[in-house]
Amino acid sequence: MLLRILLGMGIILLVFSLNICKIIITKTNDKKSNNSWKILFVLIMFFLTGYIIYFFLHPGNSLESTETDTLVSLVFFFGAVFVVLVLKASQNSIKMLNITIGALHEKNSIYKRVKNELESNKIELEKSHIKLRESHEELENTIDDFYALRLSLEDDEKKRLKKKIGAENKKIKKRINRLKRRNLP
Repeated sequence: MLLRILLGMGIILLVFSLNICKIIITKTNDKKSNNSWKILFVLIMFFLTGYIIYFFLHPGNSLESTETDTLVSLVFFFGAVFVVLVLKASQNSIKMLNITIGALHEKNSIYKRVKNELESNKIELEKSHIKLRESHEELENTIDDFYALRLSLEDDEKKRLKKKIGAENKKIKKRINRLKRRNLP
């Protein structure tokens, strides 16, 4: 009876394994891995068929069971446990990978948006740099023009002052000469 219970539990576990494998197949997008999961699904069905055949062909009377029958039932049961554990671990790993991939896609879209903003800002900065350089050149030209104008005005002012001083000097000399002539005996 224990052998039949172990086989029955093994069959139940393999049916559960088929369900897990089917879920993994539907949630896996990669064709190459999907093919591997489909092959595993077929192999589990093959083993399940073997379990069921052994279950119905084995007499199941615990008094007639041998050590080999017990060993085979234990191997079948723990084989099914192993398959369930591996599939659950794989399902959890796939789930975590999908979560990680989703997070990476989200971060990647954020990085792309930031990159586009930075590129846009870089272009604006380059435009501003060009405008600043043009303004700087215009300011330099204006300063040069102003300096040239100032020098020109300074020269003109010097000439004007020189003429004015020269004219004033002439007037003063005339006055001095007039005064000298008046005071001369």
